[in-house]
Amino acid sequence: MAAEPWRRRPWLRPGAQEEDIRWLWAEVHRLKDEQLNAPDRCQAEGPCLTREPPPSQSQEKDIKKEKESEPYSELKNQPDFVKERLKLFEILKKEHQLLLAIYDKKGDTSNVITVRVADGKTVEGEAWKTTPYDVAAEISQELAEDTVVAKVNGELWDLDRPLEGDSTLELLLFDNEEAQAVST
Repeated sequence: MAAEPWRRRPWLRPGAQEEDIRWLWAEVHRLKDEQLNAPDRCQAEGPCLTREPPPSQSQEKDIKKEKESEPYSELKNQPDFVKERLKLFEILKKEHQLLLAIYDKKGDTSNVITVRVADGKTVEGEAWKTTPYDVAAEISQELAEDTVVAKVNGELWDLDRPLEGDSTLELLLFDNEEAQAVST
């Protein structure tokens, strides 16, 4: 009969790790309580734990604001591709904000766009809000449900992506080759 491995190596004894963790946890709590209850002794020995009141709600908000003001501060030693993507995202975000600011300055009437559907029908919409799905649903709910992808000004376009300006719209159903290529 082979001897159990934990007899030769006591650290492999069943439950040894749990016992060690429990002992370590109890020791940490004992030391913490010891330091908290004797702050005058800690100063001579070095830094010790102090009892501080929990932060107030306003202090928590300030901490959150500081973290938000430093984007990506949590990520240190980022790979180069992450840094490049973050830079690209920031550039695209600024461009988008500028476009939105331009549209906002022009007034509400400038947001109205004309969408010409492939069958000759013309639908009015709002720039940066109206989507190909909205146009399809305005024509027929069945058409909207059957549409797989849209083609806006000759470019494949997701059904939920807002239209940016006046455009021609072709709604592609699954029987279209391009729609099948997108959906597979």
